[in-house]
Amino acid sequence: MQWTVLHSRREREFMVLLDTHALLWYTHKPEELSAKALQEIEKASRAIVYVSAATFWEIALKVKKGTLPYELGVPHYRNQVFKMGFVSILPVDEWAFMEAATMDFPNRDPVDRILVATAKRHKLKLVSCDTVIRSVYRKTVW
Repeated sequence: MQWTVLHSRREREFMVLLDTHALLWYTHKPEELSAKALQEIEKASRAIVYVSAATFWEIALKVKKGTLPYELGVPHYRNQVFKMGFVSILPVDEWAFMEAATMDFPNRDPVDRILVATAKRHKLKLVSCDTVIRSVYRKTVW
């Protein structure tokens, strides 16, 4: 049996899943977000803004590699994100992994695949500037 977030269709219209860069930009450099992306996040902040558990994995990998333009302690950053009061983590389950592994997706980035699979599974808009994601998932907002 598939697990899905139990929200009405109307409620889901106001909810979004953030790509990793969208979360980082929202919290550190909101001017990097498009006006539409910022509007969707602000609208969703009145309900729920979802972040995939895989996002914190990706952030931790980037911190370890030193590829983020700002210094982050990942546990502290996670806590700060949740103190905003409207962010909730979406766990990655076996269904998302199976979908991510088998989807027709030109990008090999596992986190991008997981994010698209998760957004599809929960029927959420995905806030991302990634052109590959935008080309394969019609509910991407940027």
